[in-house]
Amino acid sequence: MVRDEFETETVARLYLDQGHPDRALAIFERLLARNPGNEALVEGFRQSRAQLEKRVTEAKMAEEKKLRVLQEMLASLEGRQPVPAKSAVSGERAGTPASVPESGGDKLDLLRSMLQRLEDSKADRR
Repeated sequence: MVRDEFETETVARLYLDQGHPDRALAIFERLLARNPGNEALVEGFRQSRAQLEKRVTEAKMAEEKKLRVLQEMLASLEGRQPVPAKSAVSGERAGTPASVPESGGDKLDLLRSMLQRLEDSKADRR
């Protein structure tokens, strides 16, 4: 099989070094299935998994930051204090803003729409 020729520890480490831990992890998994006692492969697997988990955590934190900024902007436009958000990364559920009185204005409607899309996206990932 041609694919197996390129599934080496060297290729997996190259993927890892180039910022593709998902690809590296897949190769390390297949290599470990054939060589379960190989400590170098186990270590590569661990490194790949750690990089992948770090990337997921960073993405969640970035999403939470966007959500907080939108909540603060919405609260500012409405003249109220923002509701403090809890981190979903730490396992706690993020707070939802208190009910918002209806008011006109394109900026406010746009922010509400953006906030709702972020909250919906976050809920879908849980």
